[in-house]
Amino acid sequence: MNILSVYRTYRGYSGIWAADSLASKGQLEEAVKHNRQAVAYLPKSGCGWLSLGQKYFKLAEKKRDKASICRQLLKDAVEAAERALPVTDNPESALNLIAASYMNLEDYDQAMRYYVRSISHDPNYALTLVNFGNLLAYKGQPERALPLLSRAVIVEPKNIKAHALRCLVASNLGELSIANSEAEFLSANDDGSWLVKEALKPMSEKGAEHKNVGRSWN
Repeated sequence: MNILSVYRTYRGYSGIWAADSLASKGQLEEAVKHNRQAVAYLPKSGCGWLSLGQKYFKLAEKKRDKASICRQLLKDAVEAAERALPVTDNPESALNLIAASYMNLEDYDQAMRYYVRSISHDPNYALTLVNFGNLLAYKGQPERALPLLSRAVIVEPKNIKAHALRCLVASNLGELSIANSEAEFLSANDDGSWLVKEALKPMSEKGAEHKNVGRSWN
């Protein structure tokens, strides 16, 4: 490896680390700038592109009140994750990021396709199981959603979103033993989120349909 290659590698990984540090402090705009500089030095870095895509996604969530900016950031997240796909060691994560971005763009058919691909790489990747289960429930397919969410709580027993969604879906399907069991878990582990509050409503107050706003997490 020549001196120029060493320099580019150093600058690239330093940029990724700096971006991660900034993102952890909530400075997402600056984090994106550092991450973009990093992939300029390391254009074949799977972790660099995936990290950039994840930051675009988080920044889009922060900019949800600005629709056009939010949509562009989600498209940027898709592009970055697509760049990561051929070179990343975590294709299931990149595919989930693409699917989650499409879901938040309300392109549900594309989201479905990429969630299926993500699961084909890793059937136990909890983030995809939760997001895909959420999408299926939102699209009126709770019977397909429940097995995914049930697997998610096995893979990650402390995943509050998985438990809350499983409670809602089980309620809608009339699977009261599952719903009641999840309600007990959530009562003991309430994180104060709107999703848990929805799941803990009395059965009579829960809607007949999945009431998530149709968004995904990453």
